[in-house]
Amino acid sequence: MFHLVGVLMASGDALSQFIVERKTLLQYDVYRTSRFFLFGTFILVCVFLLKKLLVPIIVYCCKIFIINE
Repeated sequence: MFHLVGVLMASGDALSQFIVERKTLLQYDVYRTSRFFLFGTFILVCVFLLKKLLVPIIVYCCKIFIINE
């Protein structure tokens, strides 16, 4: 699942380089596309890990706050 977002971001970057920027195959920036892939993959992993970590903490704190009022 995580790699799917990276693939979508990388393919979008490749399309933008060829269609919008009108680069040829020799001008194509592979490193830029790989950065988009890594960014899409690892940022999504971090978001999911933070969600799994922070949601229980926030729920616990809200329960304590509501009980103390």
